[in-house]
Amino acid sequence: MPKLVLAAVILLAGFWLSQYLGRMTVVWAVNESVPSPRRLATAVRIIIMFVAVVVAANQLDFASSVFLAAFIILVGGAVLTVSVAAGIGASDRFRRYFEERSGRTEDSERSLWTHL
Repeated sequence: MPKLVLAAVILLAGFWLSQYLGRMTVVWAVNESVPSPRRLATAVRIIIMFVAVVVAANQLDFASSVFLAAFIILVGGAVLTVSVAAGIGASDRFRRYFEERSGRTEDSERSLWTHL
């Protein structure tokens, strides 16, 4: 019985936290003129509730390995998605950086040999 009560408290706290952070996200996104602030707030709410469900299921020893594996897969997928998007979005900057860097190296090698 104590585990069930604690799991209910965890879910209640997760619901409260998701609502609070969702509202904060909407206010921040509107003030910063981020497109579709309600969708962003909904995503924050879903993520917080998913974490609360995983923690409550772990507390109840209810398929904890399944929830933990799903959580790890989803977080890993989200990190991979963000890193690929950042890599694709910043590819021009990286290309310019490496071109400038290779250009400096060639100039420095030329100057080293031309003065001899």
